[in-house]
Amino acid sequence: MATARGVGCICANDAMVTSVGDHLLTCVERQAPRVTLRFLAEPPGDHAGLRDGSVDLQMGVLGPLAPEVRTESLATDHTVMVMRPDHPLAAGDLTAERVADARHIVTSRRGRLRGPLDDALAALGLSRRAAVVAPTFAATLLMLANRHDVIGFFPWRQYRTNVRTLGLVARELPFALPPLRLSLAWHPRDDADPAHEWLRSRIRGSVQAVLERDDTPTHPWGADRLGRRSR
Repeated sequence: MATARGVGCICANDAMVTSVGDHLLTCVERQAPRVTLRFLAEPPGDHAGLRDGSVDLQMGVLGPLAPEVRTESLATDHTVMVMRPDHPLAAGDLTAERVADARHIVTSRRGRLRGPLDDALAALGLSRRAAVVAPTFAATLLMLANRHDVIGFFPWRQYRTNVRTLGLVARELPFALPPLRLSLAWHPRDDADPAHEWLRSRIRGSVQAVLERDDTPTHPWGADRLGRRSR
C-alpha cells in the first residue's frame, strides 16, 4: 500500500474521530502516506452516503442503515459523568437524586433534549434539567472545562484521554444505562476491493489499540486525596 493514492471517506461522530481517528491517521501515514483520510460528521437526518458512494465507511453507534449494508461489531463503550474537580458532584456519595438535581449539558447533534439518561431517571421517578444542548462531545468537553456548575456525559473509552488531559473528573453513574455498541458499516459493492479491505483492517486495528482496554474512571488527584478534600 506504500504507493497507494486516494481519499478514504469515513462518516463518524467526533467521539470516534478524536479517539480512533488519531491512531488510524498514524497507521495510514506509515503504510500509505499518499492516502488522505476525510472524516465527515454524522448528518442530522438519514444518511444515504454508503449507498450512493459518497462515503466509504461509517463507524460508531450506528442508526438505521439500508438493508443491504454490511455491518461489523467493533467494541462496546459505556457512559460516564464528567465535571470539573470543583463541581459538588466530584466528591461524596453519588446518588441518582444528586445527578438529577445538577445542571446538565446534553450532547445531541440533532438538538434533542431527551435521551437514554432521561429514560433511566424516569424509571426512578426522577427528571433532570438541561441547561444547554451542545451538538458534539468536543463542544461539551470544552464547555465543562470552562464552567464549574454543569455536568456532561461521555462515552468513557473514547474520551478518557481527553478527560484526563483537561484534568476533569469522571465518575461512574449510580444507575445503569444501555451499552454503547460501536460498529463499522460499508456497502457490499466494496467487499472485495483491496484498498477498502485494507482500510477496514486498519480501523479494526486502531479500535483494538485505542478502545480494547477498559478501565474505571479515577480522579486525577487520586481517590484518597479526593476523599480527604470532601470531608
